[in-house]
Amino acid sequence: MATLPCGTIVGHGGGTPGYRTISFHTLDGAHQVTVDWTDWSTDADADAGPAAFVLMTSALCPS
Repeated sequence: MATLPCGTIVGHGGGTPGYRTISFHTLDGAHQVTVDWTDWSTDADADAGPAAFVLMTSALCPS
C-alpha cells in the first residue's frame, strides 16, 4: 500500500539486477499503472523513484 494525493493505492514492486518494476491500482480498481525501467545508469545520483511517483500520481489521480 502507498498513499498518493488522491488516496490509498495498492500494488507491488520488484525487479532483478538492473531492472525495476512497480504496478499499482486504486482501491476501486478504476485505474492501474505499471512502470518498468532500467537502472543501469553511470550517474551515481540517478534515481527514477521521483519520476515514477509523478507518473503514478498522474495515472492514478486523474483530475
